Amino acid sequence: MSVSSAYFDDEDPEIAISGFKLSAFNETGFSVDIEFANPAFITQSLTEQDTLEITFKAANLFSDKIDYEKLDPGTSLQVKLPSIMSQGEFAALVELKEQVEGPMSIFSTIQLVGNVFLAYGLKYLWNMVNLL
Repeated sequence: MSVSSAYFDDEDPEIAISGFKLSAFNETGFSVDIEFANPAFITQSLTEQDTLEITFKAANLFSDKIDYEKLDPGTSLQVKLPSIMSQGEFAALVELKEQVEGPMSIFSTIQLVGNVFLAYGLKYLWNMVNLL
């Protein structure tokens, strides 16, 4: 199994699959639970989904749904992975960013001015101590 991403190389450890388990298997289908090394990096974009490619090495266990022919070894199945967050969650995150951005820039500016003021104050105090 491998994952193709718009933002990472295919061999990047951030999107690697650390394990999988066949959770259901019957005559009509199967279900696989996949564990990613870092799930937060899977399908980060709402527009460009990552693709999971499953290659069947022992494909003789599976048959085609239409003509019931056995699959050839090396047959691959590609599945688009859904986005981690929905459009609503993304909109809420953007709104939160906009609400926090203004006050944080003001706070950062005040902190910078305060640090400069305190640095010169300490320099002045140190000069006074050296004169004594």
